[in-house]
Amino acid sequence: MALALSFWTVYSLGGSVEAIALVMLAAIIVRNVAFELMVRSIVGGGRDILKSYGVGVLCGLGTAALFYAVIAPLRGLGLSLPLLFITELLLGGRALGVAIFLGPPNQLKSLALRAVPAVTGRLRRVTGKGS
Repeated sequence: MALALSFWTVYSLGGSVEAIALVMLAAIIVRNVAFELMVRSIVGGGRDILKSYGVGVLCGLGTAALFYAVIAPLRGLGLSLPLLFITELLLGGRALGVAIFLGPPNQLKSLALRAVPAVTGRLRRVTGKGS
């Protein structure tokens, strides 16, 4: 897909045959390097790779659907841009937290699970409401 898009972009901008060939060659090299890095960064077979990217795609689609369901009606009501931005920030933070805490075990989740008790304990000490 990226190769076709690159070809179309260079052709529509009046690129020569040599420029189109160089873009296609660069796209192939970048794709192969990306696949090699992906294989090295994810330990396991093809099923593990598909599972890891599948979770990411599902989280992305779920977040997009949530944003659309909340933000589209607010835009229709004529909410000001700063308030829409703040709403998107809060919604994005909540979606990120849900994705981290309800997602599969990973390094980010283990760090977050250790950080929550530390932060809440510190807040209790600071506010004086701790026991």
